[in-house]
Amino acid sequence: MWKPYPTILLLCASLALADGLAAQVEVRTLQQDLVLDNATQVHIDLSFGNVTVEGIDGGTAHVELTLECSRTDMEACKRRANRVQLAPRVRRGDLQIRLKRTPRARLRGIKAKLHVRMPRQIPLEVDVGSGSIYLNGLQSHVNINSGGGDVDLLGVRDQTALVNVDVGFGNADLWLGDGRVQGSGWPRSIDWRGSGKAEINVDVVGQGDVSIRLE
Repeated sequence: MWKPYPTILLLCASLALADGLAAQVEVRTLQQDLVLDNATQVHIDLSFGNVTVEGIDGGTAHVELTLECSRTDMEACKRRANRVQLAPRVRRGDLQIRLKRTPRARLRGIKAKLHVRMPRQIPLEVDVGSGSIYLNGLQSHVNINSGGGDVDLLGVRDQTALVNVDVGFGNADLWLGDGRVQGSGWPRSIDWRGSGKAEINVDVVGQGDVSIRLE
């Protein structure tokens, strides 16, 4: 007897793959330069999205937000993306970089990519509900709180005083010039001390891998 199940499964898989490939379409880009006059810390606060932060010289932060649609109904997705706003503000010494008008945006097919270039000597705090985080070139304190997603950080060993990592479901690795420190226990934890001044604290509550490389 002919059984249609493999054919149906293959067709469904093909349709899902095609939809996934068509889904990643850039629909909007927002850019803004922010002068850190009296700010003593940069605080990135996102409910969803991937975050990339690069340390640079100078006293200005450059912010670029890219919104992508992952639904076949592009017109509806674009309308929702056009409502999203960058809403930075300085409050009690914190330059807060956040988005407005994003309720349930991830569920409605919008994906966000936030790219920030900021003064390398300024402390940074990142709070993300879900999404990957990549940091490079920073030379001050870093504090990361993530609901879920991978974290990759490239820093300088001689400038680092502390690396503290806790991961709920995933791996934690600290790469040094003379070897690797692996997270142990549950949650996966790393507690490393160095000779510098900058502290790195990473807390991933859900699923995600943390990789920190100090060169």
